[in-house]
Amino acid sequence: MKRLHSSNFGRISTATEKADLVKLAQSLTRPRLLTSAPTGYGKKYEGKALEEYSLKMGTTVEKSGSQVSCTIPYLGCSPDGLVGTAGIVEAKCP
Repeated sequence: MKRLHSSNFGRISTATEKADLVKLAQSLTRPRLLTSAPTGYGKKYEGKALEEYSLKMGTTVEKSGSQVSCTIPYLGCSPDGLVGTAGIVEAKCP
C-alpha cells in the first residue's frame, strides 16, 4: 500500500496550479533516489549524531524505520529515532 509521508506534506498542501499538481503527482508516483555528497555525509554521520543527542539529553534513542499511523493507515513518516513512547528525533548533520 502506498502511503503519504510527512516529507511530502508541504508540497501537497501548497500545490495550487494545475501544472504544480501534475508535477506533484508525477513525483509521488515516480520517486527518484537522492544521491548527493550532502546526503551521503548525512547518512555517514547520522548514527554519531543520534549518539550525541542521546548523551546530551540523557535519554535513549531507538533507531527507527518507517512508522505508520494507527488511526489513518495511509499516513506515515520515517523519523531517524524514537525517544520514549511519544517522541521522535530527526538528525541533521552540519
